Amino acid sequence: MAGSPVSSLAFGEVWHFFDQQLDYPITVLDATTAARADLSKYDVIIMPSGSYGDILSSDDFSAWLRAGGRLIAMEGVVSQLAGKPGFESIIRKTVDDEETSVDDRLKRYADQSRESMSSSLAGGIFKVNVDNTHPLGFGYGDTYFTLKRSSNSFEYLTSGWNVGHVPVDGKVSGFVGSKIVDNLEESLNFGVINVGRGNVVLMVDNPLFRGFWYGGRLMFVNAVFQPM
Repeated sequence: MAGSPVSSLAFGEVWHFFDQQLDYPITVLDATTAARADLSKYDVIIMPSGSYGDILSSDDFSAWLRAGGRLIAMEGVVSQLAGKPGFESIIRKTVDDEETSVDDRLKRYADQSRESMSSSLAGGIFKVNVDNTHPLGFGYGDTYFTLKRSSNSFEYLTSGWNVGHVPVDGKVSGFVGSKIVDNLEESLNFGVINVGRGNVVLMVDNPLFRGFWYGGRLMFVNAVFQPM
């Protein structure tokens, strides 16, 4: 899907992969009108990072999914699915609220930049443990390395398949603020939820980032083409 609600960069990465690397034809749907499209024509719908409120709540979309369609939800789309009917098992992780200490209350004005950096993520590489017995993980060893650019994180799915998850001490390199490292560990990275005869592939991080994150290409190909 493309159009004004969709990140142009996120769409471009997916389009480039099909057009320039796989040489495989795809249909581009405008996200603003897709809710009125005949979805029965399509086997797989890919939603790059963007805003899809009207589509995700559409009865036609739900019927298409239950009839055997496959949705690939990338990055921020996972957050939009969380908690919706049928997706209650997608739960966002939150940082534990601890009682504010005296030292926190008496923090120095000059330290505010340092404090803000502890809650930021400029980009970090994390280890992901992979269930390579699941079709989404076919062709991988036990591990994959993901590029995290967002602090969004999710609990393990209570129903469905946690195909890839970040373990404890999963950070490998990059700048990740101290206050969000713990929240990113023991979190879902790739998952699959069955909905009727269809399924939803959850990709918390973009496996095609900028066209150079080569380790994720197989995961994406599995998501599109593997029977699940």
